[in-house]
Amino acid sequence: MKKMGQHALVEEKSQAYVDQISKLQSQIDSMRNEKLKLLKIQKDTENANSKAIERAELEFSKKLKEKSDQIKLMVQRSKDVITKKDEYISELQLEIDDLTSKLKETNAVIQHHHQQFEDEDDDSDEEFLNA
Repeated sequence: MKKMGQHALVEEKSQAYVDQISKLQSQIDSMRNEKLKLLKIQKDTENANSKAIERAELEFSKKLKEKSDQIKLMVQRSKDVITKKDEYISELQLEIDDLTSKLKETNAVIQHHHQQFEDEDDDSDEEFLNA
């Protein structure tokens, strides 16, 4: 009987160990599943972050190109304005040169007429004095 009691006690302890092992195995499985879920979340997060970075880089590149194109257009417009200004200045310089030439001609004619008038005036004074 004593052996039977010991046997029952051993059986009971063995069953307790089996139950405890089973419980621990269940906890280990649960932790593995949780770890797999966390790894999947981590992988999904990394993928999402990677895609977000790619989108941000693409958007940045797009905006950078737009700004670059705007700057190129502004530079070209500035060059066009400068070219037109230079052309206008050249046209004005030609007009100034033409007007200067005409003014010199006019001054020469005035000088000539003035000289003739003085010469005639001198001649008249001499005639007046001689008369």
